[in-house]
Amino acid sequence: TGGGADKDKAADKKGSSKAEPGRDNLIVIHVCDENRGINRDFTCRKDVLLSEMAYFRSYLNGSESCEDIDISVHCDIQIFQWLIKYLNEPETPPPLDTTNVISILISSQFLKMQKLVDLCLQFACANVNEILKMPIDLNCLNQDLLTKLSEMLSVDDLEEINDRKDKLLSRIYMRKLEALFTHEGNVMERCCYCGKLFASKDRCKTVCPKAKIFIDFHGNVIAEHAPSR
Repeated sequence: TGGGADKDKAADKKGSSKAEPGRDNLIVIHVCDENRGINRDFTCRKDVLLSEMAYFRSYLNGSESCEDIDISVHCDIQIFQWLIKYLNEPETPPPLDTTNVISILISSQFLKMQKLVDLCLQFACANVNEILKMPIDLNCLNQDLLTKLSEMLSVDDLEEINDRKDKLLSRIYMRKLEALFTHEGNVMERCCYCGKLFASKDRCKTVCPKAKIFIDFHGNVIAEHAPSR
């Protein structure tokens, strides 16, 4: 992908009178990889950036000439090269694997590439045990991504996850618990009679051994938990 700019320069030197199709619509993105100490330019069509990388819309909307646009990004060169290839070659996109999916997920979320975010999440859920074996710091996953993973993984799926170092599992369970408590009736309360915890929605289904007993109109014996006030 980075070679496209070099080909354009070569064509200029030869003085070709024919403009390449869509060349006036190309945006040059300057990428700085500080970890590797490498700078490289990538090109992508403006309409593709606008539709697929929502992060750049505020920079590109209203700009008529691509020559007036100067975009610089601080990113891993290999990851950004993968992203540009994904945009420029939609018919034959580069593959995701357990070594790159987390980095691509983080970058695609930052660049607001929602389709790719969803694709990465699906891949991560399907290959979570293999990803956990990799020397990857999963603390880079923010709350939004953790919530989406918790929604996609069932409790049965979580039971199958082997996460000895607890790089991810406890945080997924936490998101699931938080989601449960947002639903009305799932609030946990402590009984003022026996001191046990109970869910508000299950109050009428459970029996408190220390509650005051009374008989309802149907002759049923009632001994319900009562929330502490």
